Amino acid sequence: MRYFFHLSDGSRVPDEVGTELPDDAAARLHAVKYAGDVLQREPALLEDEDIRVEVADQSGLVLFTVIVLVVTAAVTGSMRRKPK
Repeated sequence: MRYFFHLSDGSRVPDEVGTELPDDAAARLHAVKYAGDVLQREPALLEDEDIRVEVADQSGLVLFTVIVLVVTAAVTGSMRRKPK
């Protein structure tokens, strides 16, 4: 089956070609790896927003979405334990 991996980081980058994969499990793994590859090349993408990889079938139906989000803890530097 052909899967399409649309990247969204505030703007949408559609996958016009798609990738032939055996099943949904392989597509999930591909989406996670794709998100990792994008962040490795452009780590600043996570400074403002999350990034999403929408995985769609040939008809355009979104089957699932992989979301990468960094949540900064509310703890400030003064509240952190200092090593002894």
